[in-house]
Amino acid sequence: MKKHSRIKTPGKHENAAIQRGIEKDVENPEWTDEDFSRARPARESLHEYVGEENANAHLNQRGRPPKLHPKERITIRLDADLLEWLKNQGPGYQSKINSILRDAMEHG
Repeated sequence: MKKHSRIKTPGKHENAAIQRGIEKDVENPEWTDEDFSRARPARESLHEYVGEENANAHLNQRGRPPKLHPKERITIRLDADLLEWLKNQGPGYQSKINSILRDAMEHG
């Protein structure tokens, strides 16, 4: 059985329109073999354009920055009617539980 891809490739006319758009874009022309041969990885060249400190900050950054106070994943058992009430309050019922508990902690 042949598996169908969800990616739709452009047809002949659409591909021609894309190519015309590329040819009209003088500020960002399609790369030539010479362009590719001169290209260098950002790690080697970024510091020339933005300075050493900025380059290091961007190149060493991976993913989302760590939170100062990350939340912990736990398992908690709640009465079914309580959980239903929380969920019926709208999106973010887990944040609501956190807020209710924080309020209880801070105000006794």
